[in-house]
Amino acid sequence: TGTATAMDICDPNPVITWADGTPFEVHAGNMNGWAFAGVNGGAATLVNGPGTPPVPTGSLRVTAGATSTGIGEARNSNHSGTYLTNLTELNYWAYRTASPGADNQVMIVLNIDTDGNGTDDDVLFFEPRYQTPTSGNPALPNQGGIVTATWQKWDALKGGWYSQNNAGIASPGAGVQTLATYAAAKPQARIINNAQGGGIHASNHSTRKPFSGCQSWCRRARSPYATARDRISGPCSSSG
Repeated sequence: TGTATAMDICDPNPVITWADGTPFEVHAGNMNGWAFAGVNGGAATLVNGPGTPPVPTGSLRVTAGATSTGIGEARNSNHSGTYLTNLTELNYWAYRTASPGADNQVMIVLNIDTDGNGTDDDVLFFEPRYQTPTSGNPALPNQGGIVTATWQKWDALKGGWYSQNNAGIASPGAGVQTLATYAAAKPQARIINNAQGGGIHASNHSTRKPFSGCQSWCRRARSPYATARDRISGPCSSSG
């Protein structure tokens, strides 16, 4: 948690400052709003490693299961109602241990309420495979290709996303756009929970095939009232 202040609420251009709270370490004894889910044999858990994770001592592991058709993910329910325009940092580290294709990696998924009625109207996807000039939008930062057995940092706030229901705003490949671009088209867009769980997903669900991988997570958001940071740190094995 943290604090934010507006110097003059009557000023059309108030000076806003904020102070970040202490990062919260997620572990089995206190998940801080995170919950695991699995479909068709997929699973998610907190584990040690692999190697030296950027946030000691472990990471979130998501796996596809024996048939490679399963989906494993962790979902966070603490940030329902956070406007996309209030996000100040959204990044994570990922380590791919196995994949049926060269371009799969741990992805971030957001359930989005676009009209303020409290229900999800869209789903946004951040996939590392669309973060280079040749695979994605050349106007966005080049975050490099995916490398197996290596911890890689992905900047989801500055990177490209695509929409499930508004492809005219953001679409896979060269059509990916920043969250800021999506929010400019949908000013009320905010993260929202739904009946299946939290509005933020860390998932191995790809539009091609699921895969196995690990993730260390950092999310920071600024609202008119507070800021928040989360990081996942488990107590990943490298098997698929």
